[in-house]
Amino acid sequence: MAVNNVVLVGRLTNDVAVNTIGENNVKQAKFTLAVDRPYKKQGEDRPEADFIKINAKRGSAEFAEKYFTKGKQVSVVGSIRTYSFQKDGQTVYDFCVEAEKLGFADSASGGTNGQNNSSVNNNQGGFDVPDGFGFAPQDDDLPFGPR
Repeated sequence: MAVNNVVLVGRLTNDVAVNTIGENNVKQAKFTLAVDRPYKKQGEDRPEADFIKINAKRGSAEFAEKYFTKGKQVSVVGSIRTYSFQKDGQTVYDFCVEAEKLGFADSASGGTNGQNNSSVNNNQGGFDVPDGFGFAPQDDDLPFGPR
């Protein structure tokens, strides 16, 4: 059995970059999430951040393009994807998170589309999601044109 699930909450480091890919002109959104990680050095708390690349497609990309802006705290549920590319004659290996669900994590955002967070958060994707997450509707539920 293989499990590849990622749940992240962090702040957008920049506005979302959106483009279209493939023959079918699938919308793709890319952004970087700064995720805090506690770190202790000599007994002193020193916050650090990991900067994680996120890739969203179709309805999730439309949602990110419309609602996500630099500095906003958001939630991402997805899976890790590894890839490689050539740079200066060397093979470079990297990873990103392929987003399956996007949402707001700021308390001021009020969840998704005015829904009560407690009803949105129950058992998203077969695992427990902490209170305070507000997920975007599934791709099939988004009112944006064809994929």
